Amino acid sequence: MTNGKPQIQRNSTRIEVNGEHRTVSGVDLNSVLRGVLVQIRDDMGLSTAALARRLGLRQQSLSAMINKTGDRGFTLRLVSDICAAMSVSVGELFSLHPRYKSDSQDESWARIKSVTTAEQRDRLADLIQLSATLNLIDHQIDHSLAIAEAVAKTSGVERASLENRRA
Repeated sequence: MTNGKPQIQRNSTRIEVNGEHRTVSGVDLNSVLRGVLVQIRDDMGLSTAALARRLGLRQQSLSAMINKTGDRGFTLRLVSDICAAMSVSVGELFSLHPRYKSDSQDESWARIKSVTTAEQRDRLADLIQLSATLNLIDHQIDHSLAIAEAVAKTSGVERASLENRRA
């Protein structure tokens, strides 16, 4: 890890093509997923234990996966469970890593998707559409932000830390 972020590792495998053997290498998707989970944890301001609870994992298991202690990789079942817990597809999960982020992907939407359920996003879209139709969108955003900032302040969460993560 550099700067607390897991580095993308490479792996190699021996393949046979038309009777010819050769070694090819590629990205180790376990290291990509480790980076995604660290990014999600940091973006959401969560501890590893809190992220583990959100994903339905034991804290020790998630720590071992993120820190690559032992030889444990992510199973397809675990990746499926993580996607279900976050209400994202496998492609969306991996696209949270900067290396796989599509140029056309809207970063704000990706941030919203990483912290909301599909039902919450539908309700949010309805709220935005209705507020925009009534020319209340700026007022609604300001009002919601003021409430969230007040709750954050009483909870000890600083908005500046959220803004720094975006920069």
